Amino acid sequence: SGPLLNEWPDRTRIALLVVTLSGVWLSVLGADAVTATFGSSGLGWGLMAGVAYGAYTLFGRYAAPMYGSIPTVVYSTLGCVLFLAVAVPTTSGPIVWPASTVAWLVLLAFSVLTIAVAHFLFFDALARIDASRASIATAIEPVVAASLATALLGQGLSALGWAGIALVVLGVAGVGATARDGDTTTVVAD
Repeated sequence: SGPLLNEWPDRTRIALLVVTLSGVWLSVLGADAVTATFGSSGLGWGLMAGVAYGAYTLFGRYAAPMYGSIPTVVYSTLGCVLFLAVAVPTTSGPIVWPASTVAWLVLLAFSVLTIAVAHFLFFDALARIDASRASIATAIEPVVAASLATALLGQGLSALGWAGIALVVLGVAGVGATARDGDTTTVVAD
């Protein structure tokens, strides 16, 4: 966000990013019911996901103030679908489509209620706050995932995992507590 949007993170923001990412790492390592294995395939997909998420966030920060949240969601989703249409068939097995009408309806409901609404809210926020602040704040997702996995699926975390969750919460809270006056923008598309 620094060179592209002139939104340079300060030392505090970088330190909070390190705390947050360390927390995410520890929460993955501390999952009780999941065995984490690391290899070149996982590293490659992880790097691709990181680059894609960064590009997605920068695109949203650039486009949402000018065009609004809905067009930004539509264009970013189309771009992601085109990228995945090329990447997935060339790197993994065949695509498995839903087998029944009910499965398609569940997929549609899931995509609208959890993905489209979340992306709309994310891009709406990006219209007003800088990209580094928004991307650190979204790291709260593992906290929600771990809490839901514990409550709904009985998949808890070890002490290491809960320490990671605490670091994520600390990093995200720190971003909110250290917000600078220049972090917000009131420019929103008509």
